[in-house]
Amino acid sequence: MTEQPTPTPSDQPQRGKREHRAKLVFLAVILIVAGAIYWTQTRPPRLNAWQDDLPGALAQAREQNRPVVVFFMEAKAVPGSPTQRMISGCLKMVGVTKPLERYKYIPVAVAMDHSLDSDLARQYQLDTLPTLLFLTSTGTERERRSGFVGAAEVQAMIIRNAPITVQ
Repeated sequence: MTEQPTPTPSDQPQRGKREHRAKLVFLAVILIVAGAIYWTQTRPPRLNAWQDDLPGALAQAREQNRPVVVFFMEAKAVPGSPTQRMISGCLKMVGVTKPLERYKYIPVAVAMDHSLDSDLARQYQLDTLPTLLFLTSTGTERERRSGFVGAAEVQAMIIRNAPITVQ
């Protein structure tokens, strides 16, 4: 049998330093992972093809005579919230994105504080998030839906509020 050398008192500080360093590295990894999870859960949801500048989109709509669809959403939507469900299960779906393109809508996503205590919330008379608004090229409201709206209903709203001149 091979005998293990008996640790001497001088070996103890080395082993203690290695264990301490390993604990610090482990703690750092946990903090990085927790930070990444927190960041991904609290950042505003993204709709890639949607603008986030409502005044700019309204100016573009007037200039190009195009309708606007505005999605007012929570800035910090949690997974499973109506905002997240609408984004992933509706607004990113081809059945919604293609009609928006076909009818030349300018889509705008506006992230808002859930308290709805802002001039914009008062201007558009928002009482709950998410809210979906269909506007004419001049900014006149044609249709509104608050809360979760499914893909089939959004498709119907897109067609119902589309300009007649689109071919």
